[in-house]
Amino acid sequence: MTNLSTLHMFVRTGRLLPYELAEDDDRQPHRSLYVTPDLARWINGDLARCHFSKRAVSPVEQIADFMDRFVGEPVMHINDFQQIKPAGAHVYEMKTTDVRVYGWFPAARVFIAVEGALKAETTAAGTVTAIRKRVEAFRSGLALPSPDSVRHEINVRELL
Repeated sequence: MTNLSTLHMFVRTGRLLPYELAEDDDRQPHRSLYVTPDLARWINGDLARCHFSKRAVSPVEQIADFMDRFVGEPVMHINDFQQIKPAGAHVYEMKTTDVRVYGWFPAARVFIAVEGALKAETTAAGTVTAIRKRVEAFRSGLALPSPDSVRHEINVRELL
């Protein structure tokens, strides 16, 4: 069984949710993005209630825009998606102004988003390491065929 067929099985069983562009969005998907049910609850719950008075765009709007662009926009320039950074152990961090989302690439152009946090919550020593370890544990728990992630942390552009 391939990683992609395994991912589809996890969607059918509810362990992963596909992130899809809105029906009125006429862009064609260029990448696949899956989120865990816990991350979806966090985005639609705690993050949706979070507002910063000095920001024109709320944290939930920031992450929705980032995810829409990730799925629906081709990579055109060297700086596209420069907000995706390796966090170690083949885990990546997607950054917006106020939000961080952590996950991994099981294949090129496929991202599994596992956990999110506000930027302000990730500044304490060891916080990102703890999040990364939870992402690693989730990845291990899926028991994906080996290799369970793209073993590449130098040029994110190649993953996109």
